[in-house]
Amino acid sequence: MRTVLSEWAQLDIRTQTERDGWTVVRITGELDLATAPRLEEHVTGLTLTRPTLRLVLDMTELQFCDSTGLGTLVALHRRLDSGGGRLVLVGLHGQPLHLLTRTGLASRLNLRENAGQATH
Repeated sequence: MRTVLSEWAQLDIRTQTERDGWTVVRITGELDLATAPRLEEHVTGLTLTRPTLRLVLDMTELQFCDSTGLGTLVALHRRLDSGGGRLVLVGLHGQPLHLLTRTGLASRLNLRENAGQATH
């Protein structure tokens, strides 16, 4: 038996300029088994030069998140928190917000409506 990851699953990751000492990473598409490792690798790369990274993860254009995506968000939160950094998730709506709410993670992770709220 051969496992094939979806060839349609896509995740676009863009790092924007710093805003008041915060780095903003915007993700678009789906955060799932096929794409979550790319996000983790991207954020890990950012923390290599700045272990105390303060990161806003803009999820306004995220359409889908599965359990692997949730696990990645929790791992990133723990990694940044343990290194003296911080992770704030912004722009959640639809299925990803519903999933975070149903699993209880919405109350455990730092969620804000937008990047402006996250950095103040």
